[in-house]
Amino acid sequence: MHCRHLPIRRPTQAPLRRDVLRRGLEGSLVHLCVRGLGVVILMSLAMMGCTDQPVAPPVNSQIARGEQLLDASRYPEAIAVFQSELKKTPTSAPLYALLARAFNANEQLQDAVGAYERCLELDPDDGDSRVQLAILLTRLDQLPKAEQHLREAVQRQPRLAAAHRILGRIHYREARYDQAAEAYQVAVDVDPQFAIAWSDLGQAETRRGNLEAAEGAYRQAIGADTTDAAYRDGLGFVLFKRREYTAAAEQLEHALRMDPCTLVPTSIWAIPICGWVDAKRDNACWSDFANSTIRSAGSMVWK
Repeated sequence: MHCRHLPIRRPTQAPLRRDVLRRGLEGSLVHLCVRGLGVVILMSLAMMGCTDQPVAPPVNSQIARGEQLLDASRYPEAIAVFQSELKKTPTSAPLYALLARAFNANEQLQDAVGAYERCLELDPDDGDSRVQLAILLTRLDQLPKAEQHLREAVQRQPRLAAAHRILGRIHYREARYDQAAEAYQVAVDVDPQFAIAWSDLGQAETRRGNLEAAEGAYRQAIGADTTDAAYRDGLGFVLFKRREYTAAAEQLEHALRMDPCTLVPTSIWAIPICGWVDAKRDNACWSDFANSTIRSAGSMVWK
């Protein structure tokens, strides 16, 4: 049986019509344009997202120069710089705070009050500036106004220890020792390392006759800051009132050795107490120290 070889037919390719080619090219171009437009839109959105992020403001060299002048005690020059900058940015609360600091350092207290008040108009939550304003008002004997600012400060920021402490100082100055002690206690509860507030509390408790509490407060102050002789001075006084004379003499000796020039004018009572305790102890070394301190105290106080 013979097989016939059939011819293999190869498929013929139809000629490509021009209209089909044109439509294909147009479709490709449209596809590319759409993709390109999508990329552009995505990049635009990304850039818009970036602009929403906070950008650090450029450093103002003039303000930095003013702060350097302030730190260098060149107060009139610092004031001039801050006033010049405020003409450019009259709503800057931090600039008014810097100006107030410079006025205060230059003993222009009324001007400092005005600058702090303007600062607080622009930023009522600036607790530090409100406390500094209260301190200034206290110096100017405007105690009710100072107390008002401090109460607003602790209302806005209940854990602002400095505000509680200055409020206590006002109470103490007005002989409201119970309220003073309460305010100081809040201050040290907020900041247990607030040495000067502990010392203030010791002072208030001494006035209230709570000598054990006063001793504890002064010891807390010394624990928080061992470099301030005034805290040992206060503790020595409390111990003397408690008739713990030997312990009192040790604290007073320590305080006077740390800083005799500072303590003598404000704590002259310490020297005769030391001498009196010395007579009880019959200590020749202590007597020499007490006598030399009395002589130096006299030369400083009476010269």
